[in-house]
Amino acid sequence: NILLTTPIDDITPAVIPASDFAEVLQAAEALFLSEPNLLEVDVPACVCGRMHSDLGDLRQALGNCGLPAKFDDDDSSSSLRMVLLGSFAGQGPHCAFTTLAVMCLKLRYPQNFFVVRGIQEHSAVSRGINCLYDSCKRLYSIDEWRLAVKMFDALPFAALVGERIY
Repeated sequence: NILLTTPIDDITPAVIPASDFAEVLQAAEALFLSEPNLLEVDVPACVCGRMHSDLGDLRQALGNCGLPAKFDDDDSSSSLRMVLLGSFAGQGPHCAFTTLAVMCLKLRYPQNFFVVRGIQEHSAVSRGINCLYDSCKRLYSIDEWRLAVKMFDALPFAALVGERIY
Protein backbone atom coordinates (compact mmCIF):
# COMPACT_ATOMS: atom_id res chain seq x y z
CA ASN A 1 0.00 0.00 0.00
CA ILE A 2 2.88 2.38 0.69
CA LEU A 3 3.99 2.25 -2.94
CA LEU A 4 0.51 2.96 -4.24
CA THR A 5 -0.50 5.73 -1.82
CA THR A 6 2.65 7.60 -0.75
CA PRO A 7 3.72 10.59 -2.86
CA ILE A 8 6.37 9.31 -5.25
CA ASP A 9 9.11 11.66 -4.05
CA ASP A 10 8.54 10.54 -0.44
CA ILE A 11 9.34 6.88 -1.15
CA THR A 12 12.89 6.23 0.01
CA PRO A 13 15.04 3.30 1.16
CA ALA A 14 14.20 4.41 4.71
CA VAL A 15 10.56 3.60 3.93
CA ILE A 16 11.39 0.35 2.10
CA PRO A 17 14.63 -1.22 3.33
CA ALA A 18 16.85 -3.36 1.12
CA SER A 19 15.90 -6.50 3.05
CA ASP A 20 12.21 -5.98 2.21
CA PHE A 21 13.05 -5.21 -1.42
CA ALA A 22 15.05 -8.44 -1.68
CA GLU A 23 12.38 -10.50 0.08
CA VAL A 24 9.68 -9.33 -2.33
CA LEU A 25 11.83 -10.04 -5.41
CA GLN A 26 12.68 -13.54 -4.19
CA ALA A 27 9.06 -14.37 -3.35
CA ALA A 28 7.93 -13.06 -6.76
CA GLU A 29 10.57 -15.14 -8.54
CA ALA A 30 9.34 -18.29 -6.78
CA LEU A 31 5.77 -17.47 -7.77
CA PHE A 32 6.68 -16.82 -11.42
CA LEU A 33 8.58 -20.10 -11.57
CA SER A 34 5.35 -21.89 -10.64
CA GLU A 35 3.51 -20.33 -13.62
CA PRO A 36 3.67 -21.42 -17.26
CA ASN A 37 5.55 -19.35 -19.87
CA LEU A 38 2.26 -18.79 -21.70
CA LEU A 39 -0.35 -17.49 -19.30
CA GLU A 40 -4.00 -18.28 -19.95
CA VAL A 41 -6.11 -15.50 -18.47
CA ASP A 42 -9.89 -15.57 -18.32
CA VAL A 43 -11.91 -12.51 -19.22
CA PRO A 44 -12.91 -10.03 -17.95
CA ALA A 45 -9.38 -8.72 -17.79
CA CYS A 46 -7.82 -5.30 -17.99
CA VAL A 47 -4.74 -5.44 -20.23
CA CYS A 48 -2.26 -2.64 -19.55
CA GLY A 49 0.51 -1.60 -21.85
CA ARG A 50 4.03 -0.70 -20.96
CA MET A 51 4.52 1.45 -17.87
CA HIS A 52 8.11 2.49 -18.64
CA SER A 53 8.85 2.51 -14.88
CA ASP A 54 6.37 5.23 -14.20
CA LEU A 55 4.79 4.60 -10.81
CA GLY A 56 2.23 7.27 -11.67
CA ASP A 57 1.18 5.31 -14.77
CA LEU A 58 0.80 2.16 -12.68
CA ARG A 59 -1.35 4.07 -10.19
CA GLN A 60 -3.44 5.48 -13.05
CA ALA A 61 -3.94 2.03 -14.58
CA LEU A 62 -5.12 0.72 -11.21
CA GLY A 63 -7.41 3.73 -10.88
CA ASN A 64 -8.91 3.07 -14.32
CA CYS A 65 -9.17 -0.71 -14.00
CA GLY A 66 -9.54 -1.14 -10.26
CA LEU A 67 -7.55 -3.50 -8.10
CA PRO A 68 -7.66 -7.13 -9.17
CA ALA A 69 -9.87 -9.35 -7.06
CA LYS A 70 -8.26 -11.33 -4.29
CA PHE A 71 -8.43 -15.05 -4.97
CA ASP A 72 -10.13 -15.70 -1.66
CA ASP A 73 -12.91 -13.16 -2.25
CA ASP A 74 -16.33 -14.78 -2.28
CA ASP A 75 -17.90 -11.99 -4.32
CA SER A 76 -18.02 -13.26 -7.92
CA SER A 77 -18.70 -9.74 -9.20
CA SER A 78 -15.15 -8.75 -8.23
CA SER A 79 -13.50 -11.20 -10.60
CA LEU A 80 -11.48 -8.61 -12.53
CA ARG A 81 -8.05 -9.71 -13.63
CA MET A 82 -5.21 -7.46 -14.72
CA VAL A 83 -2.43 -8.25 -17.21
CA LEU A 84 0.63 -6.01 -17.31
CA LEU A 85 2.49 -6.24 -20.61
CA GLY A 86 6.02 -5.75 -19.33
CA SER A 87 8.43 -2.85 -19.61
CA PHE A 88 7.72 -1.84 -16.03
CA ALA A 89 11.43 -1.84 -15.11
CA GLY A 90 12.56 0.66 -17.73
CA GLN A 91 14.14 4.01 -17.09
CA GLY A 92 13.77 6.78 -14.59
CA PRO A 93 14.47 7.55 -10.97
CA HIS A 94 11.58 5.45 -9.67
CA CYS A 95 12.08 2.26 -11.68
CA ALA A 96 13.21 0.24 -8.65
CA PHE A 97 10.08 1.21 -6.76
CA THR A 98 7.84 0.63 -9.79
CA THR A 99 9.33 -2.86 -10.13
CA LEU A 100 8.73 -3.44 -6.44
CA ALA A 101 5.12 -2.22 -6.67
CA VAL A 102 4.42 -4.58 -9.58
CA MET A 103 5.87 -7.51 -7.64
CA CYS A 104 3.86 -6.60 -4.54
CA LEU A 105 0.68 -6.59 -6.62
CA LYS A 106 1.58 -9.99 -8.05
CA LEU A 107 2.16 -11.39 -4.58
CA ARG A 108 -1.05 -9.83 -3.19
CA TYR A 109 -3.24 -10.98 -6.11
CA PRO A 110 -1.44 -14.08 -7.48
CA GLN A 111 -4.49 -15.52 -9.26
CA ASN A 112 -5.69 -12.25 -10.80
CA PHE A 113 -2.65 -10.06 -11.47
CA PHE A 114 -0.43 -11.25 -14.30
CA VAL A 115 2.87 -9.92 -15.58
CA VAL A 116 4.44 -10.62 -18.97
CA ARG A 117 8.13 -10.00 -19.58
CA GLY A 118 8.92 -6.98 -21.73
CA ILE A 119 12.12 -5.72 -23.30
CA GLN A 120 13.03 -3.71 -20.20
CA GLU A 121 13.06 -6.88 -18.09
CA HIS A 122 16.41 -8.05 -19.43
CA SER A 123 19.83 -7.74 -17.81
CA ALA A 124 21.45 -5.85 -20.69
CA VAL A 125 18.57 -3.41 -21.19
CA SER A 126 18.05 -2.80 -17.47
CA ARG A 127 21.72 -1.86 -17.17
CA GLY A 128 21.45 1.12 -19.51
CA ILE A 129 21.82 4.73 -18.46
CA ASN A 130 19.25 5.78 -15.84
CA CYS A 131 17.74 2.28 -15.80
CA LEU A 132 17.06 -0.24 -13.06
CA TYR A 133 20.75 -0.90 -12.46
CA ASP A 134 21.39 2.77 -11.69
CA SER A 135 18.24 3.03 -9.58
CA CYS A 136 19.14 -0.01 -7.47
CA LYS A 137 22.76 1.13 -7.13
CA ARG A 138 21.67 4.62 -6.03
CA LEU A 139 18.99 3.42 -3.61
CA TYR A 140 20.40 0.12 -2.37
CA SER A 141 23.21 -1.84 -4.06
CA ILE A 142 23.77 -3.83 -7.24
CA ASP A 143 22.79 -6.94 -5.26
CA GLU A 144 19.14 -5.86 -5.54
CA TRP A 145 19.56 -5.35 -9.30
CA ARG A 146 20.98 -8.89 -9.56
CA LEU A 147 17.95 -10.25 -7.68
CA ALA A 148 15.65 -8.34 -10.04
CA VAL A 149 17.41 -9.74 -13.13
CA LYS A 150 17.14 -13.25 -11.70
CA MET A 151 13.43 -12.67 -11.12
CA PHE A 152 13.03 -11.32 -14.67
CA ASP A 153 14.33 -14.64 -16.01
CA ALA A 154 11.31 -16.34 -14.38
CA LEU A 155 8.69 -14.03 -15.95
CA PRO A 156 6.21 -15.51 -18.45
CA PHE A 157 6.77 -14.54 -22.09
CA ALA A 158 3.17 -14.14 -23.28
CA ALA A 159 -0.46 -14.21 -22.22
CA LEU A 160 -3.57 -15.57 -23.90
CA VAL A 161 -6.41 -13.33 -22.71
CA GLY A 162 -9.72 -14.67 -23.93
CA GLU A 163 -8.78 -15.39 -27.53
CA ARG A 164 -6.07 -12.73 -27.93
CA ILE A 165 -2.36 -13.32 -27.58
CA TYR A 166 -0.23 -10.63 -25.96
